[in-house]
Amino acid sequence: MSEIKLDGYCGLYCGACDVYRLSQKAEQSGVPASWAEMPERFRKTIKPAEIVCHGCKSDTLFAGCRACPIIKCAKKKGVESCGLCRKYPCFNFTLVNAVVWLRRLNKKLPHVVVRQPNLEFIRQFGRDVFLSQQQRAWCCPQCGSPLSWYQEKCPSCGKEVESVR
Repeated sequence: MSEIKLDGYCGLYCGACDVYRLSQKAEQSGVPASWAEMPERFRKTIKPAEIVCHGCKSDTLFAGCRACPIIKCAKKKGVESCGLCRKYPCFNFTLVNAVVWLRRLNKKLPHVVVRQPNLEFIRQFGRDVFLSQQQRAWCCPQCGSPLSWYQEKCPSCGKEVESVR
């Protein structure tokens, strides 16, 4: 398997994705993840699908991400991040944002609203700084275990955590 890159083309940090986390846990344990393990917000908003993903820069994508126009565009243009494209923010990115707001995904899955601020951060400070910052932000302050977008408690130590950072 190739190196897993956790910075999504759209500015999301794949390392904090509940699908990615459950997929990694399933690979390590040998027990497939079940849809019931997904946070309720996801289960209510996204159609059930196999929980397998190695991040959006891999060939193993969650079904909900396979049709992402930002992934397709960034790959076609050969950029590591939508925000690093010379045309950013382009019509395609603006259109995706409009769909997010029209479908009220910003209310149903509020993690999607961090895409643009994250892309601006990447433009200003670079991918390496972004990844380092995100890795620190998505760890339990008590025990250092990895966290995901909609966890309310650390799965290792049980400390309550702020969701959707």
